[in-house]
Amino acid sequence: METPSMDTIYQAIHALYDNPNASEKEKASIWLADIQKSIHSWKIADELLQQKKDVQSCYFAAQTMRSKVQHNLSELPSEAIVSLRDSLVAHLERTSPDTSAAILTQLSLALADLALQMTGWQNCIGDLIKKFTNNNFALLEILTVLPQEIDSSSLKLGENRREEIKSELRSNSHIVTLFLKESIISSQNTSVSLKIIKCMTSWIQVRAVNIQEIPNNAVIGFCLQVLRDHNSINTLHDAASDCICALLHCLEENNNNENVERLLFDSVSALEESYHMAVAHENEEKAANYAKVFTELAETFLEKIIAATASRNTHFAMRSLELALVCVGHHDYEVAEITFNLWYRLSEEVYQNDYQPLTDVFKPHIERLIEALARHCQCEPDHTQLPEEGDEFYEFRMKVMGLIKDVVFIIGSSSVFRQMFATLHADISWEQTEAALFVMQAVAKNILPEEYEYVPKVVEAILSMPENTHVAVRKTCILLLGELCEWIERHPEGLEPCLQFLITALNDSQLTFAAATALQSMCSACRARAGEHVGLVMGAARLALPAAAAVSVARALAAAISHLPPDQVYIVGLCTALASEVITRYGEEITYALLEASVLHLHPYMLSEVAEVLLELIAWQKAAGVDWVQPSLQKLPRDRSAVATEQQCWQFHQYAMSAEKCKEMTRLLRDFARLYQ
Repeated sequence: METPSMDTIYQAIHALYDNPNASEKEKASIWLADIQKSIHSWKIADELLQQKKDVQSCYFAAQTMRSKVQHNLSELPSEAIVSLRDSLVAHLERTSPDTSAAILTQLSLALADLALQMTGWQNCIGDLIKKFTNNNFALLEILTVLPQEIDSSSLKLGENRREEIKSELRSNSHIVTLFLKESIISSQNTSVSLKIIKCMTSWIQVRAVNIQEIPNNAVIGFCLQVLRDHNSINTLHDAASDCICALLHCLEENNNNENVERLLFDSVSALEESYHMAVAHENEEKAANYAKVFTELAETFLEKIIAATASRNTHFAMRSLELALVCVGHHDYEVAEITFNLWYRLSEEVYQNDYQPLTDVFKPHIERLIEALARHCQCEPDHTQLPEEGDEFYEFRMKVMGLIKDVVFIIGSSSVFRQMFATLHADISWEQTEAALFVMQAVAKNILPEEYEYVPKVVEAILSMPENTHVAVRKTCILLLGELCEWIERHPEGLEPCLQFLITALNDSQLTFAAATALQSMCSACRARAGEHVGLVMGAARLALPAAAAVSVARALAAAISHLPPDQVYIVGLCTALASEVITRYGEEITYALLEASVLHLHPYMLSEVAEVLLELIAWQKAAGVDWVQPSLQKLPRDRSAVATEQQCWQFHQYAMSAEKCKEMTRLLRDFARLYQ
């Protein structure tokens, strides 16, 4: 590629950013991308930055420089790299607070990436500080991005080089801290203060700041001041909370600084009042920031809290768990969710210690946690259904269920049942009832068989539930019953009424899938006794159900007949007849599912298994005088770049219907699947 004229470059950049024609934009984008890959782009980018004609061309040039330094530095001879460094420094020296932030960042990244790769540039940090004495704005950006780039996967730095740079950062941390101190004291501008905080955060994150100097660190003091003021600007509040979290995380790894630990703990825990003010003023963003800081505080001291508690002492940071629980009590479940990792870690530490007096200390915390989580799991009163998969609230409830399963051993499943059962009474709303049942569902599998105080009452209440009960409550009751399958297996007198209840629920389209899932769980857990009720389950299998529910019911039936005595083998004949009904009912759906999976999802080596099933289905079709293959082929997706033509579908149909061996069908499926790739 010949070097294009600067006029041509400007025209392409103008087309990319300003031309309303989408086709012209795309052409310009492709052409400029090719320019960026060429050897000429070094000179072109430099000239664009020299000319400073407009923001778009300068951004393109800065982004090109960053990309070239990051990926193509080897294109330049070693003597040209020093010139490149000097050129980038010169461009950055000409920036000002009015320079586009995006341009400044790209140029700073280019210089930072160059410094990291220039092994011959000794003490690059000290040099940069000297070079930018008169441009603090640019220096702040450079000092912010350079630590961030050390561990960038885009830069192929060796471990020795990374450690060399980190050592250099530590050597210069004192002078950088002084620079940031002077900057924050003199700053009258929010955007500059924001940059200063972010710069300090970058240095903390790479462990370049001396923990012992934190008590006198002006930027940390400013961050705490910002967090104490619930009226502070949101962007500053975000940055300050990130900085304090980074510092706490760093402190967790350097935990031999008791004075610093105590000072930081007292400073952060004093923010509780500010949190309450943020809640009172309905500032969710700031409440979330406080939750992050309090959670990080508790995680920082968690191991020390556990160690002290195991020794029958109380660590001063125990209060951090209370602060985290305060945040769990926030009305927004997203704020509560911020604390989840803390409780996972706490449960892991308690479990690993396996010391009952230690476990007992944390029981009140977990009881309060579960009580708050039950409130967060309440649906909106005007909802007519439970949240479905893909919904954010559904995902949150699944996380809650996982968390409860992890921490429940601390207080015991029976205790949770008792705690939730105590909240169930006639005058509470349906959403409160459903949430309590949902929490019970999370722990039901861990209920001991000897529990005979609350579980029988819960089961009885479910089985006698009025038909006009809210459908969401009924659905959760069904799922809870399914989770109690192991308890019911040890109390077989309750099996038949439970099976009857679930089979009745299959007929309600809103409850079908939940009932089918619960029925499968019940029959699988109680298979030794389920055979006594095989007639009931077989009746369920004859119902016209959606395919997914029918599969669960079929599995329930398989479990029920698996322990039948020899004198009841006649049941097998009934099952064969039932299988005929099921295949007749769902044959086309099964055929389509097999073909769709073959062409869109399955690896070629799996097609032999599909071929076996498809051969059996086709034999069934021929005997029944039906054709499920043709309509299934017509339903295959057509909105793909590669699909089979009608002629190719017809040919596949002809060969498939006449295939007799598995190898033959496998080959057909592989050839057909290639048409969709």
